[in-house]
Amino acid sequence: MFWFLLICGIAALGGAFLEGRAVARLRRHGQRVQGTVIDNVRKRSGGSKLWVPVVGFTDNLGYSVEFALRVHARWKRRVGRSVPVIYLPDKPHDARMDSWAQLWLGAFVLLVTGTVLVALAVGLVLQPGAKGGM
Repeated sequence: MFWFLLICGIAALGGAFLEGRAVARLRRHGQRVQGTVIDNVRKRSGGSKLWVPVVGFTDNLGYSVEFALRVHARWKRRVGRSVPVIYLPDKPHDARMDSWAQLWLGAFVLLVTGTVLVALAVGLVLQPGAKGGM
């Protein structure tokens, strides 16, 4: 159990680092534009319905780009609503909505998960009289 928790925790922390680095690069080098919600696509997740907003914008070369938001919701976003968008000029299809949840939530969840898993692994080793699965 110790090794499983430790490996999963380290993998989650590594994922948090990579995602955080990608977001930092996007914020440093990204182009900021206004996009428009053009659709809401229904997605099923564990028996509940979630909505995935689709956003469209025009990149710096004048091309129309569409992308789906990373964080889904139980409600639809109003079609036609203006939203802030950030993208790397060489990767406009990897655009994201310029909000904390869309940029940082994934890294934050991975960071918390990895920290908890590593702490549990260390707790198994430090538990008096336990072998911890080593």
